[in-house]
Amino acid sequence: MLNKVPKSLQPAVKSDLREIWQAETRVAAEARWTCSSRNTARNTRRPQPV
Repeated sequence: MLNKVPKSLQPAVKSDLREIWQAETRVAAEARWTCSSRNTARNTRRPQPV
């Protein structure tokens, strides 16, 4: 999964995935997943429209 993310975001995504994996409950894991997906979406560069 990490190879599909830009190199600059890989350390953050890796730590987020580790936190999701080690969450004590499913609810906590789902909450972390929602938070990390929002952060990743904000930090990715999108091509500018022409």
